[in-house]
Amino acid sequence: ILENYSAAYLFRILRKKECNIFARLSDEEMTKMRSRLIDLILDTDAKNHYMLMTRFKHGMEMKKLSRGLLSSLILHVSDVSNPTRPGTIARKWAYSVQTEFFRQGDKEIELGLPRSPFMDRSHENLPRMQVAFIDAVVHPVFRLLADFLPLVEDHCIKPLQLNRAFYQSMLHRGILKTEGIVNFIDKSKGKDVSFMLPSDCNDGDNDSVGPTDDVGETHIPGIPSDATQSSADVDVRRASVISLNNSLRKEADPELGRVFEEQNTSIRRLSLQSTVMKSSNIVYTAMKRCLESPIFQALTFLCTIFALFAFDFNLALGNKRTDTIMDFATLAAFSIFVIEICLSLLCTKGYLKFFFWLDFIAT
Repeated sequence: ILENYSAAYLFRILRKKECNIFARLSDEEMTKMRSRLIDLILDTDAKNHYMLMTRFKHGMEMKKLSRGLLSSLILHVSDVSNPTRPGTIARKWAYSVQTEFFRQGDKEIELGLPRSPFMDRSHENLPRMQVAFIDAVVHPVFRLLADFLPLVEDHCIKPLQLNRAFYQSMLHRGILKTEGIVNFIDKSKGKDVSFMLPSDCNDGDNDSVGPTDDVGETHIPGIPSDATQSSADVDVRRASVISLNNSLRKEADPELGRVFEEQNTSIRRLSLQSTVMKSSNIVYTAMKRCLESPIFQALTFLCTIFALFAFDFNLALGNKRTDTIMDFATLAAFSIFVIEICLSLLCTKGYLKFFFWLDFIAT
């Protein structure tokens, strides 16, 4: 719901003339851009986390990564990137996220709904939530991106490891609530405090796990319980996330389809580059058809016969009157040959290597 709302609100903003950065795109370009933007937003849905990672792994193995798939992963990585920020910034946002979770938990209690994992303020455990989120979601996806973009290792994964060490240290010290973490940081200012666990505590008991339900199922913060985790359930052969099927998109999203049609008739204009490319394609097609047409080929053949035998016939049978006619006919034949050479240069591959010089000497 959140991702669909974000996509709808984006195009609501783009309807405003002063906000439409795509105004110069052609209809075809805007259709592709709209589909790409919608898919990018929908791919930030946590439910698609494992599917997106599986497709990206498959693309890297096959060495066939599309720009759409890479864009989706980068946007998704940005969406979950808070634990890779410097500690002071990451903690402020973690506090805000937990506050939002608790508000949702309060609303669930008010409506008599089952309380979602990590959203019950009576069982506050921010370090556990952050470590579980880092281990299950953030670190794997950033490690995957680092295999493709090595600079991610230094700029993102190292701060991520420091933040994880901090929260793991809070778990070890038994500081589980936000208030306790804030007090600990305030008291530790100016002191050399190591957030790495002692060697005797760095065992399997400190591995990150989320809270479990009555049947022993482990929950991951930010990931729906129905998210597909098995690659067997994912069609990894889908090379790109970009859907260009307008009819399907309009059926799935009729409201945005109407918005798109309204904007289509108002302020969209053809870009200069698109106009030039379309015009050049039309001209090239017309020249090639002219060169390959039977009429032009027959005309060229007649000009060749004229060039070979006309002067001999004129010397044998002609007079001064026919000389003038021959001059005009010769000029016409010469023009046909020049046109043929120009069209062949522009439309025939490899023409310049041999046939050009042959036709040039003959002309």
